[in-house]
Amino acid sequence: MYVYHSVRKSGYVYEFCKFKKDKYRCVACHRGGRSRYVTIRNAVVVASTKHPEDDHICEPITLEGTLL
Repeated sequence: MYVYHSVRKSGYVYEFCKFKKDKYRCVACHRGGRSRYVTIRNAVVVASTKHPEDDHICEPITLEGTLL
């Protein structure tokens, strides 16, 4: 499990679960029937052509709603 703290909405996070090797899938998007993946190496999201918060069908959840 990886919790990504939202840059665009303070106090909100996205939860990602491990999909394979260094690829993680957004938990809420997967529940909604879609897929949103990010690459994480050494506990850091690897920069790509788009921002990690783009293309989500879900809304980020409040920090209090996570299992940290």
